[in-house]
Amino acid sequence: MTRFLLVRHGETEWTRTGRIQGQLDTPLTPMGMRQAEKLQHRLRGEVFDAVYASDLRRAMETVRIIAPGLPVEQCAELRECSFGEINGYSFAYVQQHYPTLARRWLARWSGLSFPGGESVAGVLDRTSVCFQKLRRRHCDGTVLVVAHGGSLRAGICTLMTWGRRKWWDLQLAPASLSIIDNGRSPACLLLLNDISHLNSLNEEEAP
Repeated sequence: MTRFLLVRHGETEWTRTGRIQGQLDTPLTPMGMRQAEKLQHRLRGEVFDAVYASDLRRAMETVRIIAPGLPVEQCAELRECSFGEINGYSFAYVQQHYPTLARRWLARWSGLSFPGGESVAGVLDRTSVCFQKLRRRHCDGTVLVVAHGGSLRAGICTLMTWGRRKWWDLQLAPASLSIIDNGRSPACLLLLNDISHLNSLNEEEAP
């Protein structure tokens, strides 16, 4: 049986302020590094048989904190969606300057595409192919995957054999952990978007 541990990267300045970052190579904030350290402590007893990560900086910084010293296979297919012209802006800006795009986004339109960037279908295609490959490659052991909200949501839908519409219903917080046992048919979702390891960090930040 293969167990997939799926981790979204820690906080960046853009996730903190609600800006669209897509494939721009933003680093972790000090808080994002501390989030990754908390997750590393939580997973200290795990033995990873394979480690994969998006090649974007925020994912690589996260995985090197969680799994120090282990070889990491970088996968460009695990990158976040490329949002093209709206990278770096808030959704409020998109609503003001790209109203049709914003309406279609909120309506979860299946044909949604971003000007100068990717389509939602394209993101789902490339990330789903990547997770199908990982599922075939690993028939036993524990596999760690560190990537982004969009690509991991696609991975969950792929491993769970859910329809693509389910992708819109999922949300993953920074430094969250989701776990899927893939040796069963159907696969079993053991944990989704769990951030309980960050509770002590939130208490430290409280006034």
